[in-house]
Amino acid sequence: MRTAALLAFVLPLAAQDIKTTVTGGQTLPVIAVPNLNGSGPAQAFMAAFNTTLAADLDDSNAVNVRPKSFYPTSQPAQPSDVRPAEWLSPPVSAAYLSLGYGAIQADQFVFRGYLVDLTPNPPLIASIYRGPVSDAGARKAAHEFAADIIRKLGGQPLFGTKIYFRSKRSGNPEIWVMDADGSNQRQVTRTNKLLAFPAISPDGDALAFVEWSPFPRLVLWSTELARPIRFANPDADTVAPATFTANGRQVIFSYHRHNRSTILIANRDGSSPRKISESGFVDIEPKLNPKSGSIAFVSDRSGKYQIYTMNLDGGDANRVTNGEGYASNPAWHPKGEILAFAWTRGPVPGGFHIFVMGAAQRSPVELAPANGRDDNPNWAPDGVHLVFCSTRSGSPQIWTMLADGTHLHQLTTQGVNETPVWSR
Repeated sequence: MRTAALLAFVLPLAAQDIKTTVTGGQTLPVIAVPNLNGSGPAQAFMAAFNTTLAADLDDSNAVNVRPKSFYPTSQPAQPSDVRPAEWLSPPVSAAYLSLGYGAIQADQFVFRGYLVDLTPNPPLIASIYRGPVSDAGARKAAHEFAADIIRKLGGQPLFGTKIYFRSKRSGNPEIWVMDADGSNQRQVTRTNKLLAFPAISPDGDALAFVEWSPFPRLVLWSTELARPIRFANPDADTVAPATFTANGRQVIFSYHRHNRSTILIANRDGSSPRKISESGFVDIEPKLNPKSGSIAFVSDRSGKYQIYTMNLDGGDANRVTNGEGYASNPAWHPKGEILAFAWTRGPVPGGFHIFVMGAAQRSPVELAPANGRDDNPNWAPDGVHLVFCSTRSGSPQIWTMLADGTHLHQLTTQGVNETPVWSR
């Protein structure tokens, strides 16, 4: 799905079918993705390869994957084997076909993959993908092949992106990271302190999070060096979560001292701090619009916590939620026209759910409603997917979905996992 198509859905947002409005009525490229085979020992890993390839393409919403039950019985392994009429005609009616074959060479799983334009034309992709001789190696090759297909057909793949989150599975709440599909989960910090609210820089080289030691302070962390980065905190009673500027060189955060709440911008080492706003209310969760430079933040200045926007100089503060219930966790779409946020739509304890709305139109739509609490939405770099925390399966866990509320996937199961952020 193209980003422009996604943006189209915030304009009408009436009682229309959200799936249709998300795609903007555009026709996605139609592709057939048959199960592919391998020679000799490689066949043992093709089930993992085929499952991963199909899931990546289907979940991308960049292509329309035709059901396998429509496919002909022939199993082409290379472009010369393809009889285009079998795939172009109903019931398949595909425009593109993925094919290839796996093998074991030089102690590696090797997949030779092709993307064929069935009109016909020369193959759009003819590449080799490698990985260890294992299911994990086959999945790696499939992820890379799917990413190339998505790029070639106009989408933005999520392969290679990361999701950072807070997890209590090791006993102490620390920052963890995983791949976009939930694989390769691993612990990032080992501070043995209470950590919360990770934020990631635009280029993914730095984390910011709140650490209680014993009072809340802001910590910056190098993802490359796996250690803290020097940061001078202001003299404050409480420091709240941060966000990075678009160039990653500064951080915006709030702190509370002497019953006054201040939103501050400072360099990544804490130097040259400048007040953006200061009030007698609680102003927290500042999030910088990556395109306009305005800030969305949460404040109780109207009584209940609501979402506001203001300029980077603190002027032109406006409430963007309607004052009903409690709103929190604003997150800007990468293009800056859409806000995702958590909202109770009424003072119901634990009743937060995920909403999206156009920043100008302010017509919120709830995504994937379910029993339990949904909060802390964050956009994927493709502007098509969201990651969020949900208790719909019992305990707080990390989930992803498309921005129309479909294709839900639970990524974590061990322990309590919260406050995810998606990194390039």
